[in-house]
Amino acid sequence: MLHIEFGPPHTQPCHCCGENVTRLTRFVSQDGEGLAYYYALLETHADEPLSAKLLVVMCEWDAEGDHIVRKTGFPLRMWDDGESLNVSLMEQHECPWEALPGVQILGRAQSLAHPMKAEVFHISDHIALEDHEVIGFLQGHA
Repeated sequence: MLHIEFGPPHTQPCHCCGENVTRLTRFVSQDGEGLAYYYALLETHADEPLSAKLLVVMCEWDAEGDHIVRKTGFPLRMWDDGESLNVSLMEQHECPWEALPGVQILGRAQSLAHPMKAEVFHISDHIALEDHEVIGFLQGHA
């Protein structure tokens, strides 16, 4: 069973417009084992449609399950179309976390071809159903 650990949001004013910017960090486990973590950036700007930027980082563990040997980042954009929350893969240069130490952040084409793509979208489905900070922001209740 997939489980998301929800930590507190971190909100501060945007340096360019003064609007609130909220950053989230979440940890994801599968049947009690660490699977991934994700970051979410929730910010409003008049020049773009309302969306949440996400980076899902999938963790690959060594044979003993003691150490992470690879971290692969999948940049996503999530938005509300009035009927449901939607998600799309982004290009690497669109990702606000493009220079995380030890994380290989993929571009859209690489993400689409990656064997972990289905797991990433499974996690994004859970985000759209369970992460009340993201849901509330996208539906205008934040």
